[in-house]
Amino acid sequence: MITPLTRELARQTTQFSYKDLDQRLQLRARMGVLDFFGVALAGSREVLAQIMGQTLADAGGRAQASVIGTSWRVPVANAAMLNGAAGHALDYDDVSLALSGHPSAAVLPAALALGEHLQCSGQDLAEAYVAGFEAACRVGRLLMPSSQDLGFHLTGVAGVFGAAAAASRLLRLDVEQTAMAFGIASSQAAGLRVEGGTMCKPLHAGRAAEAGVLAARLAQRGFTARADALECDRGFLHAFSRRDAGHADDEIMSGGARYFEGSIFKFHAACFFVHSAIECGRLAAVQTGFAVPSAVSLWVHPETVEACSYMAPMNDLESKRSLTHAVALGILDKRSDDPDCFGQATLADPAVVEIRGKVTVVADGSVSKTGAQLWMTTVDGMTVGTAHDASAPSRLDAPTISRLNAKFLALATPVLGCKRAQALAAAVGGLQELDDVGALMTASRVPVEAQDHQARTTLHS
Repeated sequence: MITPLTRELARQTTQFSYKDLDQRLQLRARMGVLDFFGVALAGSREVLAQIMGQTLADAGGRAQASVIGTSWRVPVANAAMLNGAAGHALDYDDVSLALSGHPSAAVLPAALALGEHLQCSGQDLAEAYVAGFEAACRVGRLLMPSSQDLGFHLTGVAGVFGAAAAASRLLRLDVEQTAMAFGIASSQAAGLRVEGGTMCKPLHAGRAAEAGVLAARLAQRGFTARADALECDRGFLHAFSRRDAGHADDEIMSGGARYFEGSIFKFHAACFFVHSAIECGRLAAVQTGFAVPSAVSLWVHPETVEACSYMAPMNDLESKRSLTHAVALGILDKRSDDPDCFGQATLADPAVVEIRGKVTVVADGSVSKTGAQLWMTTVDGMTVGTAHDASAPSRLDAPTISRLNAKFLALATPVLGCKRAQALAAAVGGLQELDDVGALMTASRVPVEAQDHQARTTLHS
C-alpha cells in the first residue's frame, strides 16, 4: 500500500507548534532569521536583484509587503520572490544536506511577506519557518539522490513545499487545505542544477517562495489539486526522482524538527561545495608558513566537480562555484567571509590567477561529497597534505553566535547604516516577544534616495 505522504506531510505541518520548539531550536530560529536578513540585505544590491525588482515594480500591484533593502512595497507573492532571490544572490545563506540545498531562502521570504501582510507575531513566524524548513527537507530526502542526478536543483523543487507549508501555517489552513496547497505547489516546482553560476540559481529560491505563497492562498479559497500529488502514480515523486513512493522510509516522515537541527550556517560567501577546498588551501598555507606553491592537487567527489566546474571563472557568480578559485583564496588567506572576495578584486588579482593555474582538480568517488583532500608542493620542495569536510551541522555555541552576529552586521551595515542594522538585530533577538513581524520588514527597508543611489551604483559598476 502506498504511504499517504502528501496528507501526512500536511498533518505534520498543521500540528506543528511554537511550543514544540525547545530553547535550542528557538535560538536556531532566531539566528536563521538574522542570517537571512543579513544575506538578503547584501543580496538586494546585486545586479540580479535590481533587475528583478525593477521588472516587478514596473508591473505595479498593491503595496502589501516590503522588499528587503529597498523602499518598495509590492504584492505579497512578488515580495516573497524578490526577497528569496536576494537572499540567495550571494550563495551565502544557510544550507541543509537533507536536500543538498537552501531551505531558508525559499521558506523565510514566503513567511516574512505573508506574515507582514497578515500582521503575524514573531512566534507565528518562527513556527512557520521551522515547519516549512522541515517540509522542504522531508520532501528533499524523498527526492535524493536521484533527483539531483536527473539535473534538478532541490532548493527550488523541494523548497516550494517548504514555502507552501510556512504559508499554510500562517493562514491556519486545515489538513485538507494544506494537502491541497502541496498539490498546487507540486505543479509549480522548478529549478535546474546547470544554472549554478548564473542569475537563474537565486531565481529558483525566489520562485519557490512565490509559488508557495500562491499555493496556500489558492488552497484557502478552494482551488483544487491532487491531494496525493506527492505519491500518486505519475505524481511528483515519479516525475522528479526515481524514488518508489510505496517504499518511503517512515523515518523521513516522522515528526519533530530533526532536519532544522542539522542546518549549516555559512562563513564563506560561496557555494557550500567549495568550502572544504577553501579550508584545505588555508590549512596548507599555514603548514608551509604561507610559502609559494609550485603545484597543487585537489581531490573531490565527482559530483562536486560537476557542480563547481568553473576552473577559470569570469565573474562573481562563477567564482563562487570555482574549486580552483577557492583553493587560491584559501592559500592566500583571503577574506572569503566577505562577498567582495569573490568579485573583480580577486578575479583580476595576479597572485590568485597564478595559483589558480597551478591547481589540478581530481574527481575521486572515495572522497566525501562535502569534503576535499589537497596536496601542495612549494617552490622549495616541501609537500603537505590536508583534508577537510564541511558537513557538520552548526553548533550554536558562543563563538558561532558571535560569528553570526558579526556576519550580519558586516552584511547589513553598508545597506542600513550601523544604528539601523543594530536595531534590526535587536528586534530579531526578541523575536518571541514581537507582536508584528512587519516591524522587522520595516526596519529592513531603505529610503527612496538611498535605494536610488544603490541601484545606480550597482547597475553601472
